[in-house]
Amino acid sequence: MGMNRTTLTKITEYRGRATTWIHVGHADMANIRALNKKFPMHEHDLRELLPALQHSKCIVRPGYAFLVFIFPLRDQETGGVKETELDVFLTANTLVTVNHGNRLSDLTALSDEMTSAVKRELILSQDPADVFLSLLDRIYRSIFPLLVQLSHDVRLVENALFEESGREETIRKVLFLKNSNARARKALQGHKYALTELRAGLSALNLPVPNHFNHLVSETIDIWNTLESQRESIDTLHETNETLLTFRTNKVMKTLTIFTSILLPLSLLNGIVIIDAPIMTDFMHSPLGFPAVLTTMFVMTLGMLALFRAKRWM
Repeated sequence: MGMNRTTLTKITEYRGRATTWIHVGHADMANIRALNKKFPMHEHDLRELLPALQHSKCIVRPGYAFLVFIFPLRDQETGGVKETELDVFLTANTLVTVNHGNRLSDLTALSDEMTSAVKRELILSQDPADVFLSLLDRIYRSIFPLLVQLSHDVRLVENALFEESGREETIRKVLFLKNSNARARKALQGHKYALTELRAGLSALNLPVPNHFNHLVSETIDIWNTLESQRESIDTLHETNETLLTFRTNKVMKTLTIFTSILLPLSLLNGIVIIDAPIMTDFMHSPLGFPAVLTTMFVMTLGMLALFRAKRWM
């Protein structure tokens, strides 16, 4: 009965002593209608199952709670972060989960465990809230390796930041990290609020609040604090990189300005020398004319360099 990515249109159902778990791997209109026959729900909630990323929330309806959670995932192709949505319906005896494309590996792993009658009975002998929060705990724990990888990427950029080569690549990596961190924070920013609303919803559904509920809230706080710390580090890297770029640009402009300042009086002298006037023509045709001009240019160059050195401009 294990679920895999090739059976996305299948609605999988597992029954236990205390909980019936229904899972949908793809919410097209056919599956939504089939699910509604098994589990009648509000029309607005049905529409929200369509594949479009929303924001994390919890809505308590008569007889059930509807939850939406957005989770960050590592994109294996780009190394960045992408999002996946988990929709949940929770009643006194039923848990319904919808994850488009079965992207949550922990959800697939839980379904695979249902192939064992012993494990299935052990898991589904718990209340639906316990089953869901245990699944949520699994997913949160699987996010920490993503955070570790992001921290590792930040350290790599820090080590390469002051290297002269690969400046454009460093800029690209910093912006890539900013985007990954922003997407992860966007996915997780509403979780604490959704869990707080769920606590109230469990009471409305006459379901006990599981003992590890506070632990889940703490996990969301830990994950969020880690992401905030990473954001500060990435922002610092970005600012430092911008400062280094500005410093290098100013250094180049300073060098060009010095060269321009030296060449400007030399160009002026050259313009005077080539004036078509008898005195200048006679001077340049004299034996000492050309050497005198070269000597004057050399002295002017040394004088300008000495002035720049005295002013500490170079």
